[in-house]
Amino acid sequence: SKLDEWRIWKILVEIAMGLKYIHACNILHLDLKPANIFITFEGSLKIGDFGMASKYPTPPSFEREGDREYIAPEIISQQKYDKPADIFSLGLIMVEIAANIILPDNGVPWQKLRSGDLSDAGRLSSTELHYNMTHGSITSKNSTYSSLLNDTGHTGSSYSSVDDSNMKKIPAWTPKFLIDGKGALDKLVKWMIDPSPLNRPTAVDILN
Repeated sequence: SKLDEWRIWKILVEIAMGLKYIHACNILHLDLKPANIFITFEGSLKIGDFGMASKYPTPPSFEREGDREYIAPEIISQQKYDKPADIFSLGLIMVEIAANIILPDNGVPWQKLRSGDLSDAGRLSSTELHYNMTHGSITSKNSTYSSLLNDTGHTGSSYSSVDDSNMKKIPAWTPKFLIDGKGALDKLVKWMIDPSPLNRPTAVDILN
């Protein structure tokens, strides 16, 4: 079954933190994939296997190609090696995790992903938390989801008025984007796999 969305965001944040450090050191990983993400005994994620990595900028004669499932389109078409290529690979890792699918390594589905088309993956963001917020889980005193949010987008003191067992599982610090039902994860991943590397976010943008 699919992972809880908060777990997906945790994975994204931890890998993005690793990429932020790597890119700040002007290193390109160029082979980012689940097999190269290690899990510590404490449950933290670490980026490993730098066998295909390179200092940035790469030399003129540089040529390297990682797994086709995760490779960025500009590497294939232009032999362009840059930090956005790692972002693209991370985006496809998130597609695989959030959609609970096996990524294609060729054919039309493979081409669609490299054109930024996520239609085959389906919805990545979960609607469960938003559903709990809006379907009978709030008392008459606070009848709307918006009344549970303060100006910072976090649930406020009204949390104690929630009487539904599912709602009680939503911590008071839950950020608004997780429960507003607007598909924040879909939007962010689509940004990360934009066909144009210049349009993709940096690791810092993702964390922000």
